Amino acid sequence: MKTFKRKLLGKVGVDSGMLCIHDPCYDKASIKKLGIEFQSGYGDGLYSVFGIENLDGRIIKVEIIMGEHLIDNDGLVFTDYDETEKGNPKDNGEKISLFDQIG
Repeated sequence: MKTFKRKLLGKVGVDSGMLCIHDPCYDKASIKKLGIEFQSGYGDGLYSVFGIENLDGRIIKVEIIMGEHLIDNDGLVFTDYDETEKGNPKDNGEKISLFDQIG
């Protein structure tokens, strides 16, 4: 059985409500062609970035958690979060592991 290691790489700060992933050697014009820009989950703030390493220690997946308030102490994600409930996730529904496939 193959095992992968998940480690915290750090946090990324957002002040524009957007994140961008690109190679830092490219100029701004090239980023639109060779990078990706997207809205951050809950706007401005700090988001945890995790790397998933294979057995050789190479990062094969990167996860940016843009809703840490949706994760319980066991690392399970609330799937029935209701934005109208004063910002608190409900604890009466299904939860999924951060490692599960979504969709």
